Amino acid sequence: MNFGLDDDERDIRDAIRELLRRKVSLDVLRRSEYGAIDREIWSTIADAGVFALRRAAGSGHGDFGTAVAAVVFEELGTALVRGPLVGTYLAAGSSPDAAAGLRLVDVIERGTRTVANVSDLDELVVLDGDGVWAVPAGQIASSPAAHPLDPLTPVFRIGELPQGERVGDADDATAWRRVGATLTAALMVGIAREATDRAATYARDRMQFGRAIGSFQAVKHLLADMVVRTELARAATYAAAAVADDPSTGDLAAASAAAKVMAERAAFRNSKSYVQVMGGMGFTWEMPAHLFLKRAVVLASEFGSSADHEQALAATL
Repeated sequence: MNFGLDDDERDIRDAIRELLRRKVSLDVLRRSEYGAIDREIWSTIADAGVFALRRAAGSGHGDFGTAVAAVVFEELGTALVRGPLVGTYLAAGSSPDAAAGLRLVDVIERGTRTVANVSDLDELVVLDGDGVWAVPAGQIASSPAAHPLDPLTPVFRIGELPQGERVGDADDATAWRRVGATLTAALMVGIAREATDRAATYARDRMQFGRAIGSFQAVKHLLADMVVRTELARAATYAAAAVADDPSTGDLAAASAAAKVMAERAAFRNSKSYVQVMGGMGFTWEMPAHLFLKRAVVLASEFGSSADHEQALAATL
């Protein structure tokens, strides 16, 4: 199996990367801290075809595949793009409006009591042992958390959800969980990569005792570990995405679990190292380092925790 990107995948990656560089800066994102999703940014992402990568049934277009989506979602992760990206992508397989980015859809397990961005959602998809259920956002009773960890991810407490309309069976629910875990891992790979790049840039530019701090051995070790964690997590995530597209090449349950575990570790530890490389400045609100760390923590709780996936992997041994 070749994990290298082909020409089309590189073109898609570069186009999304350039779009995010021009339209979705951290300064723009931070204007909506603790507020609603910026619909202009969401429209920019949707117009670029992010959700149309997974075409709705009957649309007349083919599905680009999870491998291409993983490449795109890694780029979204680097820019800390907010909102129910994975849920809307998954829903696009059965909803033309979701594929066009016109409906914001998030996905949770039944029994979950906190949901991000409820006030912005059009629909909440609930997974359980019996299948996939769609609940209109207007039927969800919620109250906002006063101080969410990530200022770019408002969190709401919810009560018991209605059963909702059945839109998939138990096998569909399993597929949503595994592809969801894989694409969440891709977002975290993007966080790990961007934290590494920003830390390395700061280490090259920051002078101390007449030398760039990147020349100090302790800082070199931190940066080297960040690179290794990112590359391992990317390889695991791309492998899971490839298996999702061709199940004959491996076990998607194990591959998606491994991707989520390794990407979570890379995103969290790299973000912590980014704070450390920046020293005292890294701990301040004005610097962006804490945003990467907090987003890593938020994503770690989505589509199964690291502990859940580690137990699943252990069961396969």
